[in-house]
Amino acid sequence: MNGLTIPFEHFQTNKIAGVNFTAVMKLVYFFLDANKNQDGVIHISQTDLADMVGVTRATIGKVINSLKEMGLLVKSEQVAGNDILNYKTLPIRQYGRGYSK
Repeated sequence: MNGLTIPFEHFQTNKIAGVNFTAVMKLVYFFLDANKNQDGVIHISQTDLADMVGVTRATIGKVINSLKEMGLLVKSEQVAGNDILNYKTLPIRQYGRGYSK
């Protein structure tokens, strides 16, 4: 696992695409972004991620769905089973109608 660095300007971001960018969402997003492979893909189970972040698996599912709606995650490939995440993180845009501090 890599170190987790959150740029200050991203940490200050409160909404993206009209959705509140909560502390848990930020933690999950930046954790996934810091631990992607060289192809930019994250391959981790929702259960393991929930344990690392300190929330329930159900919360991880909700956060992942919100991050997809916000345009911060896209599905990389179909994987058998519900528990494995295979996503690519997308950069946070700091301009346009979807971004606010």
